Amino acid sequence: MYAKRRLPAVEPRVLENAWYYDATVARLVGGPGKSAFDGITRFDARVVDGAVNGAGAVARHLGGLVRRSQTGFVRAYAALIAVGAVALLAWFVWRGWLA
Repeated sequence: MYAKRRLPAVEPRVLENAWYYDATVARLVGGPGKSAFDGITRFDARVVDGAVNGAGAVARHLGGLVRRSQTGFVRAYAALIAVGAVALLAWFVWRGWLA
């Protein structure tokens, strides 16, 4: 219960150094953290942005293909419907569903 000598207080030293927050952040950001952050930046630039740009390029390409098929002539649309109906009928016959 009683001590021969007084123990040094830890709290004032820790509080004077602001819980060592600044030193810890400086060590993390300046050292291994910087390498990790650089790696994350490269990953974002190459993989994430690449996927987004790739999806946009695919949508642009498919839009160009669809644009060609839109002639504005009803006879072209009717011909496409007829070809699709014949293909569907042939598929049903081939599978044996209409036999």
